[in-house]
Amino acid sequence: MADAGSMRPSLTHCWLGDAFLRDTVAAYFSRVPGAEKVALRGFRELEDWGWRCATEVHELGREAGLPDSEPKLVPSAARDERESAWRKVNPVDDGGARMELRTSDAWKALHRIAAEEGLVASAFERDRHAGGLSRAFQFAKLFMFNASSGLYSCPLAMTDGAARLCEVMGAGDPVLASAHGHLLSRNPDEFWSSGQWMTEINGGSDVGAGTETFSEPASGLCAADGWADSLLFGYKWFSSATDARMAFTLARERNEGGQLIQGTRGLSLFYVEVRDAAGRVRDTIRLMCLKGKLGTRQLPTAELELAGTP
Repeated sequence: MADAGSMRPSLTHCWLGDAFLRDTVAAYFSRVPGAEKVALRGFRELEDWGWRCATEVHELGREAGLPDSEPKLVPSAARDERESAWRKVNPVDDGGARMELRTSDAWKALHRIAAEEGLVASAFERDRHAGGLSRAFQFAKLFMFNASSGLYSCPLAMTDGAARLCEVMGAGDPVLASAHGHLLSRNPDEFWSSGQWMTEINGGSDVGAGTETFSEPASGLCAADGWADSLLFGYKWFSSATDARMAFTLARERNEGGQLIQGTRGLSLFYVEVRDAAGRVRDTIRLMCLKGKLGTRQLPTAELELAGTP
């Protein structure tokens, strides 16, 4: 009888060990005339990536999932730490204590690998992958990454969506164009991930009825922030990827009479930069607590209060 150790699941090469994946990607590339050279180059890159997923990424993913690697809020005493830390508010003390949100070294390493490997950027490098094949190529890389990623694939999915939104909606908008560049960067020091702040205390899938966050026009010094035309006020009950540099969030607008517009007609999508140009978390984004979750514990998720956030 085999012992328990010999029956333990093991990860094989994520490209060479998956004939169905190889055949599926090859079928997509075969649909584009003259894409043979692109396919060959792409297959070599996917083979190299498969080795990295089965070794380095797999070990980092396991480390990120350990209890000791879970995100933590740590009081910031040093002045330089306080300047980059979150303002934490609790029901007992609204003294504006500063808390540093710390993620594991493994989580940070997965962020850097995601940038280096272009796990978001490759979908938008259409010239490099014969147009529409860029998505098929990116999906293949993400498929291999997902099982070993320690859940870093979750913020990447939000980042990918944010990048597409910036591409479609940001024509002629220097703010969204700048964000788009960060979201697609292959430089780990320039690469941003993005959050999505949708869920509020009422919860549910009916965001038209459940969204209470509202916007007010920015004016004076607030508008001089350089790009913001609105300030947001509300409470986001489940803000995933709290360590992201930016987010898209829903908020309600007012009609010409100054009344909040109810239902889905009153909702708009707003762009938020979590940190200012100096890297400081905005005082108007207040971290209430980290969520205690049954799963996905390596991914920082928080309750956030927006108190006039540009």
